[in-house]
Amino acid sequence: MIDAEILRAIVNAAIFRLPDANRPILEQIQLLIDQCLPGHLGLRLIRLDADQSEARLSYRREIAGLHGYMHGGAIFTAGDTLTALMLLHQINPDTRNVLTTDAGIRYLRPLPDGDLIIKGRIIKRTGNKIKMVADFFNEAGKRIAQSRFTCLLYAGQQ
Repeated sequence: MIDAEILRAIVNAAIFRLPDANRPILEQIQLLIDQCLPGHLGLRLIRLDADQSEARLSYRREIAGLHGYMHGGAIFTAGDTLTALMLLHQINPDTRNVLTTDAGIRYLRPLPDGDLIIKGRIIKRTGNKIKMVADFFNEAGKRIAQSRFTCLLYAGQQ
């Protein structure tokens, strides 16, 4: 279970402003996201469970490519962020850091407008190595991309 203590153990307080620990945990995580790249893209958490999660990214010109579609880098970043945040449920004192060690994405169709719905899920865990998938859907429910991530939980240094 994610709690404020876990967030305080992993977030670099010299760089990021820690939210009030009395707020709901999803709100605390969103306030942290808003301070870095995914927040500037507009990523909004909907649900963050241990095995499945969901977020939304609304189309804006600022995150589009010159062709007018949502930029593939914005899509990929949203999936990487959502799947990594799911691993907050897996963190313990021996494995308090998350590192994406391998990733790939397959784009199926463009997103010219509207919301991008991102759904993350864990597909396999072997020790501290976790394989995850993020599926990306348009508002009509059509898949526009799928990414796969391999993440490593490790002690590391703050």
